[in-house]
Amino acid sequence: MDFWTGVQVLKRQWKAWLAGLLITALAAAGAFLLVKPKYLASSDNLMLLPTQSGVNIQPYQANPYLNISAGLTVTAETMIQAMNGDATMDALAQEGAVGKYTAVGFMGDAPLVTLQVEASSDQDAMQGLNLYGEQLRKQLAQLQQQAQVPPEQIISAVPVRYPVASTKDTGSRTRALIGVIAVGAILSIFAAFLVEQRRRNRVRAHSRERSRIDGDFPPHDALTDSSSVQQ
Repeated sequence: MDFWTGVQVLKRQWKAWLAGLLITALAAAGAFLLVKPKYLASSDNLMLLPTQSGVNIQPYQANPYLNISAGLTVTAETMIQAMNGDATMDALAQEGAVGKYTAVGFMGDAPLVTLQVEASSDQDAMQGLNLYGEQLRKQLAQLQQQAQVPPEQIISAVPVRYPVASTKDTGSRTRALIGVIAVGAILSIFAAFLVEQRRRNRVRAHSRERSRIDGDFPPHDALTDSSSVQQ
């Protein structure tokens, strides 16, 4: 079947593909209502040692950013594991947090812990990010308390990037709409060709029946009897 034959089929069976497109439009509207946009919020938290005071102050003692070392990086990695653990998720659920929570690290030696929250509303995302940050600082304090770390060496998680509002992500809704429309359009065209094929089958069956009635071809029983006589 060439292109123009297909166009003629679609022109002749316009009711079939139009009905399919109407159903597709309803399905797309349903997908738009069911697939809600997501709200993403994230913050970066840097592991730092406290400033120290004394008579002979060294640069690394006065400026906490000069304390960045392998020890702080290991601490950040430890906290990432803890923040992705079941205990943290259970604690967040008990505090009423909703959504998806993930902690990731920085590519390199920087002792950064990035907290990410995905929720169904801006309010839930921002509230969840606050609770997630509180859990980070709480568990970091408990970890050092169990190790009996001296007060002058207590590591803190300092937020170095914190959003004012979450980011709205409509990617899932857009992908759902594109998928529904694409599948619906293909099925609508297929339905038009299927109806056309059935129409042609009926026309051929009707032509054969008319030919048999008009005597152009002997009936099936006569053909069977003739073949028996010849044998």
